[in-house]
Amino acid sequence: MPFGSSQKIFSSGAALQDYVLAQADPGSITVVPHQRLAHQIWHRQRLDALQVGLPAWEPLSLRTLQAWWSELFQGLWPIKALAPPLVRLALWRRALKAARSPSGPTSELSWAQALDETHTLLCRHGLPVQKPSPDDSTLVAWRRQVTGLYTDLLHQESWLSPGELPAYLAAALREDKLKLPGRVLVACLETPAPLEELWLQELSRRTQVVHLQVRGDQKNIQKAVSLPDAQQELDWVAAQLVELAQGGVPLHRLAVTAMDMDTTYAHQLRRVLAEVLGPPATEGGWAYNFSQ
Repeated sequence: MPFGSSQKIFSSGAALQDYVLAQADPGSITVVPHQRLAHQIWHRQRLDALQVGLPAWEPLSLRTLQAWWSELFQGLWPIKALAPPLVRLALWRRALKAARSPSGPTSELSWAQALDETHTLLCRHGLPVQKPSPDDSTLVAWRRQVTGLYTDLLHQESWLSPGELPAYLAAALREDKLKLPGRVLVACLETPAPLEELWLQELSRRTQVVHLQVRGDQKNIQKAVSLPDAQQELDWVAAQLVELAQGGVPLHRLAVTAMDMDTTYAHQLRRVLAEVLGPPATEGGWAYNFSQ
């Protein structure tokens, strides 16, 4: 099977799932953006197997990119280990105590959590985390100092942070140390971070990578609205739901979706829906729910 990268476009998510069900095999892996898509495909695989009377079947290999990276990392039998959240927070707090603090920041847990999230995000996008710049503000210079101390502590104790994992695996990939499938289907990964994109490019030099994307028919769009920020988008969505519900449309027939629902909208949407529709569940049943 030739190496390289190719792309297939589908008119709907159902058509994409049809392709995965037909083309995925034990020698391949399908990278999904979230577990919801994996569960949908597994459910369809189960129904298909039951329909033809199979007594048992092997679930398709469906993984998020981060979950697959973790499996590849463990397969290397590394001398380092991925630092779990509690270990990282403890190391951040030690680094905070060792650093010269400007006015305000302390070694409280909230600062450790914020620094850990920032470090992972900067690493994911290939941005400098320690290298100083003459344009750095006092706070940024302090963060870089704390990050340097944290990184030293991490490596002294043979830990690896999640943000460092892509680079670690990329080096192993270039040295042909990773056991790779014959084909990798990458489903609906619309906007990979720079390091994720570089990883997939490097991967395509060693196995076949097929990117699967959905491009819906624009003729099906009945109305498009552009709003300046997420809060106004949520307010607009809530108003539409209330109007439809008052018009007699059952809530279970409605769906609200977004590319970055979990990271940008879910928390605020829970609050907004509780304000306008009440609690999600009552003695009379469910009014709405959030798919996980």
